[in-house]
Amino acid sequence: MNTLRSETRNGVRHLVLCRAAEYNTITPALRDELAAAIDAADADADVRVVLLRAEGPAFCAGYGLDWSTSAESAQTVYSDAERRATPEARRVWDSVADLRMMSRFVDTYMKLWNAKKPVLAAVQGWCIGGGTDLVLCADLIVAAEDAVFGYPPARVWGTPTTAMWVYRMGLEQAKRYLLTGDEIPAPKAAEIGLILETVAPGRLEAHATALAERMARLPLSQLVMMKLLCNQTAENMGLQSSRMLGTLFDGIARHTQEGLDFVRRAQAVGFRQAVRERDDPFEDYGSRGRKEPPGHRSEPTSAGAPRGVPVTPSLRLAREDELEELVGIDDDAGTLYPEAGVRIELAPDSPFLAAERARWQRAVRLERVFVAVGGDQRTLGFAALDVLDGEPYLEQLSVRRHAMRRGIGRQLLRRARVWAAQQPGDFLWLTTYDHVPWNRVFYEREGFVVVPEPAWPADIARHVAEQRAFLPDPERRIAMRCRLER
Repeated sequence: MNTLRSETRNGVRHLVLCRAAEYNTITPALRDELAAAIDAADADADVRVVLLRAEGPAFCAGYGLDWSTSAESAQTVYSDAERRATPEARRVWDSVADLRMMSRFVDTYMKLWNAKKPVLAAVQGWCIGGGTDLVLCADLIVAAEDAVFGYPPARVWGTPTTAMWVYRMGLEQAKRYLLTGDEIPAPKAAEIGLILETVAPGRLEAHATALAERMARLPLSQLVMMKLLCNQTAENMGLQSSRMLGTLFDGIARHTQEGLDFVRRAQAVGFRQAVRERDDPFEDYGSRGRKEPPGHRSEPTSAGAPRGVPVTPSLRLAREDELEELVGIDDDAGTLYPEAGVRIELAPDSPFLAAERARWQRAVRLERVFVAVGGDQRTLGFAALDVLDGEPYLEQLSVRRHAMRRGIGRQLLRRARVWAAQQPGDFLWLTTYDHVPWNRVFYEREGFVVVPEPAWPADIARHVAEQRAFLPDPERRIAMRCRLER
């Protein structure tokens, strides 16, 4: 198998999506290999529970739009081999043929639901679009706290094919998110019942495995009966007919005028740009902050925000008397590191800390530190910037623990990019740990890539060397960068 691997431990069959570089997007190959793997697990007498998880920064970022938009533009509904073998596949779009094609994907997702044995899913990073069609068919979903769910094709070019949304979280919440396509942070997803629970990113695999192995202690006959008893309730509420309608509507949505325009735009400018243009007005998913005007100096709070929608903190330049406040924010954020197995223990008089504080103080004087301020005027986070080797450098980005997972880090990073775009250089650089999930994964999600050490500029290399001399796990310190858009 090329798209996933499997292993069995303590009665649990682990099915691991393993196309990390492609964000585990859905392809016909994944569809077929996953179907076979689920069938094999369900038939294996040594397996009592299935755990579906994924490698890389995303669980599943939906369908691989490169092949699916290309297929759509050519009015194809099957793979190349199937087109050669199936004359009707060469016809102009046919709703019944489309339903047959999409049902092959839906039937695979529903194997999670219809398998006799319980299926648990562990989700990190993006789980959007077709990824939700897949994962919502699992019996239980545990997610990392920084995971993000959502169905952006609700805005154009699709409907949820497995139609699990109403059955999982009720009519009002399903409408709230399907009538906007808005993203759903994992803690919110747990709160409204879309998923079971969230855990710290560094604990996701261990926590999900422990839960699956706890379930596997029950006799298989009990597990089968308990799952069937719960699932039958949803089936009696009309799940099968909802699923049929969702799959049929998905084909229709891809062939409305707006859907066809989206495909043509994807062919003209690339599917990534077409998706950005779809999501830019909403400023979420991969389009956060793309409408921000260059050179602006603050982001006012949303005084009229509706109930249940968090008020966006304002951003302003840090004051020179706030250095200790910045240190306190960084210390508070640093209490997360032990959860990832990193213990940073530096004496108060450490030369590393002294040099770091001196750089922050200098950055404040040069108006290179931005702070996020809540409605009570309390500082919630900050971003400190510098210039190294003639390139903008993100010296520090920290958010208080109680304010995390509210988009403040992304808001500060957007402001940092605006500042960086006004400086010389083509990239915004930063250094971080590569094995702390909420560091590297967060930045990768925001468009940063890891730069091989031989390609580091001299000042970046010296900076990392200084970090490695004082911080734990020195070999895990890396440099990343993203290209600036002007």
